[in-house]
Amino acid sequence: RDSEDRPLKATVLDFKSDEIVEDVGLADIAERYRSQMALYGKALSRMLQLDPSQITLRLLFTQVGKVYDLE
Repeated sequence: RDSEDRPLKATVLDFKSDEIVEDVGLADIAERYRSQMALYGKALSRMLQLDPSQITLRLLFTQVGKVYDLE
């Protein structure tokens, strides 16, 4: 937090319960959510008055227990 107690960084973590099929990569599945996550990031940026570049977008795939960072 800065001197005025505002956050300097933030993370959006969205839990996904997709069934993961072996022949489809995690990156391919994650790409399906890119626009949704971008909207979440934009909303959080406005709410916290935070530069969008300071917001990390992550998907947690519960079936395989893996986190995927959208960059």
